[in-house]
Amino acid sequence: MRKTMILFLALLLILGGCANTLEQPEIVAEKATPAQIYLETHSQEEIRNCFLKATYITDGFSSVADISEEELFRFAVLISDHGGTAWYHAENSQYQIPVADVQELLDRTLENCVFDPTALDSYAVYDAETDQLVAEALGFSTGSSECILRSAEIREDGYIKVVLSDSTSMLQTEIIANVSDEGVRFLSCNKTFSFSAG
Repeated sequence: MRKTMILFLALLLILGGCANTLEQPEIVAEKATPAQIYLETHSQEEIRNCFLKATYITDGFSSVADISEEELFRFAVLISDHGGTAWYHAENSQYQIPVADVQELLDRTLENCVFDPTALDSYAVYDAETDQLVAEALGFSTGSSECILRSAEIREDGYIKVVLSDSTSMLQTEIIANVSDEGVRFLSCNKTFSFSAG
């Protein structure tokens, strides 16, 4: 009986060793996309605050190419960290905004945005010698911030769709954005009035 038990244990050890040498199937975890990572690592308030910036463009937009130069300029001032104060020059009581600063702000937040300072009809005058926009005042408002986040989801094409609603004005806004390793860039911001927003 004892011999049988020793043989049985030896057989188990041999079989166990063979089992470990068999090739294990490779488990490939699907890599999370930047959009998935963004939604998983940001709170609803952070998502709302980020996407709320797209609503600063007054009438919304179906594509970035549809946004006027005035709206692009206004948007860049509103999303700047300083609200334009860094561009103020007290010696001549003017704002002198480098076009490169405006383009950099737009590139950071709008997908495939081209800003043409020569097409700007109001708010500022383009100075070609200094490649700056010169303005007397920059008193822009972001509008309502009473929006609440209704939904945030990843579409089949990989873009994020966020729906915000403002119950005080019954305005519902659907924003589509591309999220990459460089950040969130808006593709569209469509505003509609809905009597079921509240």
